[in-house]
Amino acid sequence: MKATKKYIWFVFFLFTTFCSFSQNFISEDKGWSVVIEGCFFREPPCYSTYYYKFSGDTLIGGINYTKLLESHDRNKQIWHPHSFWRENSDSVFAYYEGAGQERLIYNFNLKVGDSIQTFATFKIKVDSI
Repeated sequence: MKATKKYIWFVFFLFTTFCSFSQNFISEDKGWSVVIEGCFFREPPCYSTYYYKFSGDTLIGGINYTKLLESHDRNKQIWHPHSFWRENSDSVFAYYEGAGQERLIYNFNLKVGDSIQTFATFKIKVDSI
């Protein structure tokens, strides 16, 4: 009986630990906005707001991606494709049609001292977490 209780607690601990680390970054119930300050042909101050959400999926080169959509419409009625995202257990990747290749966006397993090549032409070194 005592061994059974220990086993049940072990399974419960394992299940809750697994669930706490299995959150998805990419989800169709998530959305966000980005405000950019910048003036083109207008007097300052001027701001532009871009809205983003994940919706639907597609297959590119045999890999399944979720579509990231973008809207400039404050009512969020008109959406346009922005990029295509996927994730595995520790990283998030984006595929941009213009670039024709996949880019690493997030790596959740980086440790202090690790370096990462971004989609830009520079490296980032992790100095704290």
